[in-house]
Amino acid sequence: GVLKFSNRAIGLPEITAQDRASDLIAERCPGVRVATTLTTDAGRKLLDVLDTTSGQLVTRVVRHLPGETLSEVGHLSRPVVRRLGELAGLVSRALEDFEDRGLDRVLQWDLQHGQRAVELLAGHIDAPTRRSQLHTAVDAAWARVEAVSSDLRRQAGHMDLTDENVIATRPDGILTPDGIIDLGDLTVSWRVAEIAVTVASILHHPGAEPRSVLPALVAFHELRRLDDAEAEALWPLVVIRGAVLAASSAQQVALDGEHTHASVGLEREWTIFAQATSVPTAVMTGVIRHALGLPTPGPHLPH
Repeated sequence: GVLKFSNRAIGLPEITAQDRASDLIAERCPGVRVATTLTTDAGRKLLDVLDTTSGQLVTRVVRHLPGETLSEVGHLSRPVVRRLGELAGLVSRALEDFEDRGLDRVLQWDLQHGQRAVELLAGHIDAPTRRSQLHTAVDAAWARVEAVSSDLRRQAGHMDLTDENVIATRPDGILTPDGIIDLGDLTVSWRVAEIAVTVASILHHPGAEPRSVLPALVAFHELRRLDDAEAEALWPLVVIRGAVLAASSAQQVALDGEHTHASVGLEREWTIFAQATSVPTAVMTGVIRHALGLPTPGPHLPH
């Protein structure tokens, strides 16, 4: 197992919700390995609340999943990209009716708050040109999301099912994503945000471009059919995700200094944002609709 200590800002209700959700995913997704909290022989969760000089900490022992994270892999093959989308769809389906009081939280990573997160954090970006690019892209993307936001379905979700939180093994030498870790961003949000977060993480890999994510979108769509509003919001949310990542990394570098994990990942986050904005949103939305077999939007949807 892996001994985990929670951030002091995260209390027992949130951790309990994460444990319940991970157990539910493991139960409803046979063949998917999930980093659930281990139990004693008597069935008690290996979880406790510790009193420290800095306040209470929730600690637990979660199942170790052997393998490698996809963030450690270079180019992602088409089958691996498709499997990422499939995993996002399986998790979304598993959590569609999940409810818990620990889900009542506001996170900077929740794309419902994406524009506000960028507004609050973009000041940490030193380069004025980059900062301006971020604001311009996010404002345009947010306008498209707002146009359909009242029609976007909401549910509980992992909301961080990225290449860093998917574990792969190599049976017969073939890279196979089959493990899920870290439900730290578990919350109730727009259902389409689950796959938007996943496909954004593909964009920094060598050789990736916007069209590279289509196999993941098709796989997700087969399990969790996207409707008109979700198809319209999808790529704008990918843009917003890239911007949130870049702004958040800039803030973390400002707090921790250079030569840290955050500074190493900063250019990766900018690559995601650059790829997401390399094609006009209207064009990419049309490409996505065609790949998913969805009709062209009606007059009530943005063009």
